[in-house]
Amino acid sequence: MPVRDAFATTLLAAILAAPAAAQAAEAETPEAPAEAEPAAGMSVADRFGGTFLYENAFSIGHGGDLAPEASRVYSMSWIFTPTFSFTEDLSTSLKIPLTEELTEGGDTFDDELVVGNFVWSLDAGLPKLPVKALSGGVGVALELPTSKVSRAESLVMGVGPYFTGTVTAPVVDGISLSWTVAPSPRIQRYTTWSNLTPRPCSPAAGCTFGVAGTTDTGYRNTAFQLVQDFHVGVAAVDERLYVGATFQTVHGKLHPKSPSPRFDEATLSPASNLGGDPWTLSYSLVFDVSFQVHPFLGVSVGAWTPGGMRPDGGWYLPLGNRFTQIYIDVTLSPAALAQ
Repeated sequence: MPVRDAFATTLLAAILAAPAAAQAAEAETPEAPAEAEPAAGMSVADRFGGTFLYENAFSIGHGGDLAPEASRVYSMSWIFTPTFSFTEDLSTSLKIPLTEELTEGGDTFDDELVVGNFVWSLDAGLPKLPVKALSGGVGVALELPTSKVSRAESLVMGVGPYFTGTVTAPVVDGISLSWTVAPSPRIQRYTTWSNLTPRPCSPAAGCTFGVAGTTDTGYRNTAFQLVQDFHVGVAAVDERLYVGATFQTVHGKLHPKSPSPRFDEATLSPASNLGGDPWTLSYSLVFDVSFQVHPFLGVSVGAWTPGGMRPDGGWYLPLGNRFTQIYIDVTLSPAALAQ
């Protein structure tokens, strides 16, 4: 499933709402009658919101490669994101993702419905700046270990405070450039993964139980992540059409290797122990075109390409590689229909 950053969705909503807010502010005049009633607070319908996203994703970059990591992928996803607004600038949300891979996968059972990690977030807009083109926001996201991968990782919680800065130019309905950074420590019970099935002992993995023994020690866990999003987009057709691109980088710091009195560094550093470098890097690129058919209904089509280091030590091309997926999204906003 395309793992597009949740902050980009929040940021997109803020970008699309900015021109309307600016027009409303310019419409205010000093000649407004003094006896006018004060603005009413947010109604119950305004406070409760959220979206339901249904997605179909198809891999296109496998070509004739029959390697397991390049096999054809077709998956469906359902993402529920209920939200509640305390004020116009302060809100909270809960992301509930579900995915089902309809092709034969290497990490799921046939037609298995996989629950992803729940993410609870608290988001706030920064005070208005004198320069209307500049805006920003802060928040914090808590990642809860509801997925199988997180349980194998022994994840207790991922904490992701973030900051977003945006520059918007009054071209068409708004051209925006934004940067989001999120330093995210990850709290785990153990420094390594737990395998579903214990692996045979291997001197390369530092096993000391003998040839007939087994070990449940997997890859080293990521203790800290630095996530950065670079986004550019343009709105048109009365802000109903939006075209954007997001490049995301994820730097991860692994837990240190445990010292061994039996094996030296040359033995502990092969790929079976995830090498000797404590830092990892992955990245992804998303191109997206979305159209708001109705306040209740939005559709989007895009391409998502993950990247990182290849097995031979090189790097996958972020513009398109064997893991590239095309996705089609339908987004429903029940609160908009209720209003």
